[in-house]
Amino acid sequence: MRNRWLGGIWRLWHDQHGASALEYGLICALIFLAMAAAVGTVADETTSMWGKVTDEFNAVAPQP
Repeated sequence: MRNRWLGGIWRLWHDQHGASALEYGLICALIFLAMAAAVGTVADETTSMWGKVTDEFNAVAPQP
């Protein structure tokens, strides 16, 4: 029973089927993380820009 179990683990460890799919999955995950970080940075910069636009508009607009 133990030899059968160890033989199954040995075959699983040396099985190459699906290895490239796993590698592609890891590459996609890294690309997603890079995109998420970039979007976060752009979002912060955009929010800051619109805050400055609002401040400038309020400075020149007549108050009711």
